[in-house]
Amino acid sequence: MITTDQVQIAAAEYLGEKWGTPVTVCNVEKIFGGASRETYKLTLEVDGETRGVILRRDPPSSLIDTERHLEYGAYERIYPTDIPVPEPLFLENSTDFLEQPFSIMAAVENPMSDVALLSEEQKQKIGKQKYDLLGCLAAKDPLALKFDEIMTVPDAASTAAEQLAYWQGVINDDEIHPQPIAQAATRWLAANRRRQPRKSQLFMAITERVISCSMTRRRLPPFSTGKCAIWVIRWKIWPGPWIRYGQGKTSNWPGG
Repeated sequence: MITTDQVQIAAAEYLGEKWGTPVTVCNVEKIFGGASRETYKLTLEVDGETRGVILRRDPPSSLIDTERHLEYGAYERIYPTDIPVPEPLFLENSTDFLEQPFSIMAAVENPMSDVALLSEEQKQKIGKQKYDLLGCLAAKDPLALKFDEIMTVPDAASTAAEQLAYWQGVINDDEIHPQPIAQAATRWLAANRRRQPRKSQLFMAITERVISCSMTRRRLPPFSTGKCAIWVIRWKIWPGPWIRYGQGKTSNWPGG
């Protein structure tokens, strides 16, 4: 396991090379909670100024299947828009610096994560803003944002079948003992998958901080213009209640 001292030394060397100026890493704080990446907050001194960055390092193995270049590339394409996301700085695929690939983004300064400190009025306001932003994201054209540069553009007419086949493969490859419930669920989905409309539209959604997509049924976010397919980057077979963006309400999935 890598130590915070190793992170401090390697990050200073790496960022100094990237920015072409000496960088001092004054503090390294490991952030716990993420299951897909090791996450560290770094406080830097650069050209006489203090700034914070977030470093996310791939572990040797992960409980969650996420693709680094898709996650980083999504932030990179959304950052210039009106959707507030952290500024992506560097994506490093080499293992020379920290033994594993990693990415670095600008830190959000003075964040508040303890919701107990918020008033009910603040919670309502933040909740509305959250779903308004998700709606705005769903309304954006993935192709206009050049998502086709970081992933294969799916065929909107076969999105559900492709993802079902993918997750069936994941279940089969990863199981260490029989999984009758998961196998029964995939059989049911295959037998009950509804025919998609001839005209479908690709759009984006967020799941677990990763740009993701799935196949929705009947009820759709108001920003989707009433079409029925979502661009798949990451998808769950059973996403549970899904959000009607912009309204802050949930609807049982599938079927409404």
